[in-house]
Amino acid sequence: MATTLMRSMAAVLLWPMGPSSDGSRLPRQQADSLHRELESQIKSHKDTVSQNELLVQNLRDEQDALLQENVQEIELVQKDTAEKELILQKELEELITLLNDQLSRNLELSMELKAESEEKQKLEEKKEDKPADMDEKETSKQESLSDALPDPKPKKIEMSETMRATNTSAWKRARHFLGLRKAKRWKKSAVPASTSST
Repeated sequence: MATTLMRSMAAVLLWPMGPSSDGSRLPRQQADSLHRELESQIKSHKDTVSQNELLVQNLRDEQDALLQENVQEIELVQKDTAEKELILQKELEELITLLNDQLSRNLELSMELKAESEEKQKLEEKKEDKPADMDEKETSKQESLSDALPDPKPKKIEMSETMRATNTSAWKRARHFLGLRKAKRWKKSAVPASTSST
């Protein structure tokens, strides 16, 4: 568009300004029309440039607003992370304190446990190192108790008999509970076998 305008201007400038052979002033009219066209194109070009400048300014304003918004968001995120970092740092310090307390308690308990085990070992060593007359006293006490008590061997025999009786009665109870009965012929055959063994 600008090149066409320039060519038109060059043609006007090179065209003779004098009257034509027919006596009309056609080139002057043509120059005026070209001049008007040039002015209109210049005006439209200025309008386009001003619109473009306005558009560029609007885009810059938008970019600045977005940049400012991003800066604010970044500052907010940095502030939040700093607060979270402080909170986490405090929690870490509390956990370290708790851990140190727990370690000291564990150390105290292990020391107490070690002391108790050492005391037990000392007591056991003292018991082992008792003089022989202590053992003799204990054996004499046991002898005096055994003289006062009846013979333990008959009790064992009595206990084994009662155990046998309870064993058979338990079997009889189980059979009775299940509804099992010995047939009469088995009872008869079982009786002579028991009498023959006696």
